[in-house]
Amino acid sequence: TEFAKRVVPADPTDAFDEEKIVRQNLSEEERKRVGNMYWIPRHELVEEIADSIDAANKKNDGACANVELLRGVRCTHVEPTDEGLVKIAIERNGDSGEYLVAD
Repeated sequence: TEFAKRVVPADPTDAFDEEKIVRQNLSEEERKRVGNMYWIPRHELVEEIADSIDAANKKNDGACANVELLRGVRCTHVEPTDEGLVKIAIERNGDSGEYLVAD
């Protein structure tokens, strides 16, 4: 049994480099400990997450805060506010200084 780690680009249109596959043979004990793993392309995983969020928000029907998925941003840090909320610092297109506050 073999374990393979593939470095896959985030952009599905980028070329997949077969040379970047790292392989390691596993003993039977290691294989049992690791279990089965499956790979799903990142863009498909994000679409699944987005669909789940949309379904949950529709089911929520305003009963509590909606979940929002932000694409194209990077979380730089998270910190508490004095009011007990969560302040999230994000970077968008290389520009920092934007914050979101969540409860």
